[in-house]
Parts: sequence; C-alpha cells; structure tokens
Amino acid sequence: MEHRTNNKTCAWWHRERFHDLRCLSRELDKREERAVPKTLVDQNGQDIEGSFYGEELQKTLHNDVYLIEKVVRKKRYKLLVKWLGLDKRHNSWIDKTDMV
Repeated sequence: MEHRTNNKTCAWWHRERFHDLRCLSRELDKREERAVPKTLVDQNGQDIEGSFYGEELQKTLHNDVYLIEKVVRKKRYKLLVKWLGLDKRHNSWIDKTDMV
C-alpha cells in the first residue's frame, strides 16, 4: 500500500489584513470559559461576512514589504499593481521607485 502525504492547504486562508476586531457579545465574566465570536472589518472599513473565533485568526506584525502578483498598467513614473493574494479591488498605483 502506497502512502501519500496530504498536500492540501486551507483555501480560505487570506493574505489580507483586517484592522478592526469587534466582539459580537458583551464582555464575558472572567469566570466563563466560552469562546466569543468576532466580526472583522477590512482595510476599507467593509464588514467581512460571517463571524470568527480567535483560534481561526492569526495575529501578524505589520509588514512594510508586500508581494506583487503582476503589474496591470504602467504610466511614466507609476505602476498599477495587483497584490498577491488579494482581489482586484485592492489594486493600487505605486511609484516605480517604491519597488524593491
């Protein structure tokens, strides 16, 4: 019998950062040990559909280097870029000098 490793990854894992975390319920009594679902708000202030538990979220440090998937358009000193792992609504213009 051949043994195969599971190479699947979580399709719902995103590179997008979420700035605002709001609890759906009031502050819990510290004696209660119950998970509290949270709602997320993206960088544009739009609510993310659904609710999430702390175990489903990963806290990360702010990173000043972002990965570019492709350059969509070029102007003289500017580039319209599509960011890796984000959809096209996050496309933005950057200065050519900002690319590393």
